[in-house]
Order: sequence, then structure tokens, then C-alpha cells
Amino acid sequence: MTSTPAAAVVRRAVVASGVRVRREDGAVLLVRAPGGDAWSLPCRAVPEDETAEDAALRLLREGLQLRVGAILFATTLSIADAATDLAVNVFDAIGWDGEPRYRDEEFADAGWLQPARLGNVDVLPEVTAWLRSEIVQPPSEADRAAIAAELVEARRALLAAFDAIAPRARATTLDGAWAPCDVLEHATAVERYELAEALRLAEEPGGAWWPWNERQGELARAQHPRPDPDEARARGDASHTETLRALQWLPPEQLAVRGTDPAGSTVLLEARLRAIAAHDLEHAAQLRAMRVRAEGDADVAADR
Repeated sequence: MTSTPAAAVVRRAVVASGVRVRREDGAVLLVRAPGGDAWSLPCRAVPEDETAEDAALRLLREGLQLRVGAILFATTLSIADAATDLAVNVFDAIGWDGEPRYRDEEFADAGWLQPARLGNVDVLPEVTAWLRSEIVQPPSEADRAAIAAELVEARRALLAAFDAIAPRARATTLDGAWAPCDVLEHATAVERYELAEALRLAEEPGGAWWPWNERQGELARAQHPRPDPDEARARGDASHTETLRALQWLPPEQLAVRGTDPAGSTVLLEARLRAIAAHDLEHAAQLRAMRVRAEGDADVAADR
């Protein structure tokens, strides 16, 4: 007797928009669906005639009765059960105001929970894992001092590499179109840009952060006369002093301020300041290679 195979389970793919609403104390708004036991982020399926962003805004304004300044994409969570593959595009609510209110047919309950204290609460594991991964320990004075030390040491390495090059070679092309003074001028331009973006992010938490445009930097270098080495060094010293002063008055808690880059990834203010030091070290290595090239050229000239 031939047995009839059981019918294959047809899984349903659903795309939804979710929102992360955070209070100033870091607590996140979680909800329970009618008839459900587990807590999750507020979310809704996205209709075919609506974008994910519009669905998220409608959920905030109509589903939760909140006034919202803007939303920023945060992540996509994949949540699966026996019959459904759910992809939730999560957006952060920026500049929101009001008290969450909802209809019983949409949510059975809502509450504020700290991401670090979800152990005793039945929250969807995918949501718990993501919220915990996003926890940032409040920076301290020691963190600020560590960043300052990184900036000072990296700048010391950059200037030491520059000063080790013979003065007559500091305005000489030694690496493609670069001379040592070009490298110093470039490091200063990037430092000023990164500091300006970091301070803007401190004033506009959650805002967009725009990376340095290398192409524009190349065009500016090609269109302007090569800088005088001594003047380039003086501008670098002034820029570095400005960065350290800004770091000194910047409250430690603002080092944890986050923004979003054009790709939708999270940007941490602290990381952008540390990027200045990393950039200096990168170009210190370039200057050391230039010194070797300059000394080699000098030896060749001496042999002629």
C-alpha cells in the first residue's frame, strides 16, 4: 500500500516595519500583541502600496499616538515561527513626544523596559539579542582621557615622521602627487572636518553623519598651490589644539551619542574622534615611506 506524503508546510513571508522608541533613561517601549505572551517592539506588516518608512511613521502616529520629528533606519530583524518568516525593518523614533496610547485590538499591553534587564521578561529572543547588543556603557572621564592620549600620541607620531624628512624635501613630490607638506595639510583638513561633524552630532543626537569626501579632497589639493611646509605644520598644530580643547569641554556622556551614516549604519561620536588618531597614524606611515624615498633620491644624486 502506497502512503500519501503529508502536505508540505507552506511558509509565509511577511515584511513589517518596527519602531524603537527610547526614553532619556534608555528604557525602550515594548508591547504584547493581542493573544500573545511574548513582548516585542511595536511593529506592523507593510502594505503593498506603502513604503517601510511610511508604515513606521503611521505606526508611531496612529498606532501609538506619538508626535515624531523623524525616523532613522536601525536594523532588520529576522523572526521565524512555524508558519511565518517575518522580516522587520526597525526604525528609531527621533525627537518623539507624547505618551503611548493604543487600541486594544492592536496591542494587549505596553511598557517601558531597560535593555539590560530583560532576563526575567518574556521578550522575543531576536529582539532581546539586538537590544542587548546595542547597549553602550556611559563613557567616563577615564574614557575621555584615553581618547585625548590617543590623539596626542598619534599626532606626535605624525609630526615626528614629518620632522624626520629633510627640510629641502618637505615640499617635494615623493608619493604619487603627494609631498610631505601635502600630507600634513590633508591630515589637518580631515581633523577639522571630523571634529566639526562630531560637534554637530553632539548637538543633534541621532542625526546623519557624513564621511569625509576623498574625491573633493583630491580636487581641492589639485586646485590650490602646494602649502608652505612651515605654514602647514603651524595649521596642524592649531587644529590639534582645537580638537583637544573641544574634547576637554565635551561632557563624557556625549561621547556615546549616535548618528547614522549614509549606508544606514550606526556612528558613535567617540569612534569619530578616535578616527582622527587612526588617520594621523595612517599618514605617519606614509611620511616614513616618503623619508626613505627622499633619502634614496639624495643618495642617487650624490653618486652622480
